[in-house]
Amino acid sequence: MTYRENLEQRAKEWVESGRSEDKLLGGWTFIKARLWTFTPGANKEGYSKEVSELIEASFDKYGRDSWDDIFTGKDYCYSCGDRYSEENLSLCTNCTLVYCPKCPKNLHHPNGNRSCSCGGEIIG
Repeated sequence: MTYRENLEQRAKEWVESGRSEDKLLGGWTFIKARLWTFTPGANKEGYSKEVSELIEASFDKYGRDSWDDIFTGKDYCYSCGDRYSEENLSLCTNCTLVYCPKCPKNLHHPNGNRSCSCGGEIIG
């Protein structure tokens, strides 16, 4: 299942639940979803208004007051080992690896995003 398909499934479940707060995206799931919508891959593949509404509702519930507080630490790039502030690192949509803006080189997902070694999309 692609990341877009995963988001579409989550949005469908949220709508079918009557837009329940229990089905909103929180934590890193929310962060990845929101960041993905700004990528070339999201622009190329597109996504439904329900995904947009789910992310916006999740942002209203969990993100507006804490978005800047989430990226306060430092981490290392999986590929080159350089240390960066979390806000300057990119995340894989599939696994827990993080990458700096330079890495990985020449690995492209079919939708235009950078690709992780696990096959996921690198976002952010």
